[in-house]
Amino acid sequence: MMLILGVDDYKFYADSTDEEMLNYKSTEHISEFDAREEVYRRNRNAICEEVRKSGKVLDRVVRGFFSHPGHLHNHFVYLASGVDDLKDRISLNWASQLQYMEAFLKKTDRKKIFAERIFQVEEKVMTDYSGVDVFKQVSIVRFLAEMMDKDGRAFFLFEAEDPVTDGPFIKVVELIDR
Repeated sequence: MMLILGVDDYKFYADSTDEEMLNYKSTEHISEFDAREEVYRRNRNAICEEVRKSGKVLDRVVRGFFSHPGHLHNHFVYLASGVDDLKDRISLNWASQLQYMEAFLKKTDRKKIFAERIFQVEEKVMTDYSGVDVFKQVSIVRFLAEMMDKDGRAFFLFEAEDPVTDGPFIKVVELIDR
């Protein structure tokens, strides 16, 4: 069993009963959110088992699951043991996580390159952005993404850059002073 960080592994790896699986599969033709969600709520084990065992693309495994954002939200709350809103947790931990990311980059085999690039970003923050470090935050995450996929543009794309992937990415746009 592989541990999945951030979720309750007992819930994620739970097996469903035949009845739960039949109930879950019966939602394919239910179009109303509340009715479908009530069935999902009672049969979360079946959803988890299908996600784990099916070779299908996720939106084909759980029919109707992505038709309303509430389904994904409620399933996340179920798997993450009551964490209802990640925005608050991310806000509380964002600065420390960025420090960890920066420290990691400065300890890699490319530490001199990243240290120099981070220094250049810090200078740009001071000269171009009056010390507001959003550009640095995006750059640190992008440098980390670069370590994983060899091109940080696949994750964060600055305004003047061309996409390098057909997949989704976050476009960073500099707004004119308000």
